[in-house]
Amino acid sequence: MSITPYLTHHAFEPEIIETMSAAFVAACDALCLKIGADPAARFVAEKVIELAQRGIRDPDILRKMTLKEFGLSDESASVGSVNRVRASASPAARLANTFCC
Repeated sequence: MSITPYLTHHAFEPEIIETMSAAFVAACDALCLKIGADPAARFVAEKVIELAQRGIRDPDILRKMTLKEFGLSDESASVGSVNRVRASASPAARLANTFCC
């Protein structure tokens, strides 16, 4: 799935949209979110878009930085990390994990 539905009022080159989409899907997978079905996916999309607006163009870096915003690292981005993230002070992280596996 693409990040395109979340790009209202944003303009990006097609290559950047592909990069953001790859990072968005990977971050949602790590957070156990079903794109389109989980309202928390919007938070992930907004963070990816924000980071891309700051000039980050590498999909792996976008994914890592997005996960970091939700209190996860690559090592902790698994089903076993859910309890650690739920304990996070970030409201977005708590909301994201309300919908997690």
